[in-house]
Amino acid sequence: MMFKSFVLLCLAACVLADIGKITINQDGTSGIGMKLPLAHNDKNVISAVGAAGFTPNLKLGSATAGLALDNVKGHSLTLTDTHIPGRGDKLSAEGTLNLFRDANHKLDANAFASRNMPDTPYLPNYNTYGGGLDYMFKLVYMYCALKYNLPLRV
Repeated sequence: MMFKSFVLLCLAACVLADIGKITINQDGTSGIGMKLPLAHNDKNVISAVGAAGFTPNLKLGSATAGLALDNVKGHSLTLTDTHIPGRGDKLSAEGTLNLFRDANHKLDANAFASRNMPDTPYLPNYNTYGGGLDYMFKLVYMYCALKYNLPLRV
């Protein structure tokens, strides 16, 4: 119990330092996430990313860790591994490419792929990939097109 309290206190400190967020859902589940910058130059920032999801009785429901690379032009890459106790792991790669940006408009292309590795053979593999275009007007999300999610044939 002492260790859980220490971890929650550390994660709360990350939120207060503006490098994380806490979510509490109506069904009693909750989560906490953070993005901690590790290194940067005038064009790129590489960060450690992490998250934990909790069940209504505050048991660990999932844990995620990974790396993110963000560019000043709006491009990004993220690689994460999520562990769900009793279920397995999910390895995900995501990328965003900024196609156009001015004071009022922003158009991004994005893509992702995930590989699921269940702990037991009877659980199905939901390996997916997809992509799309996101349009924002005055920093308000307006439209998403060409979004798809298809099973990978492995």
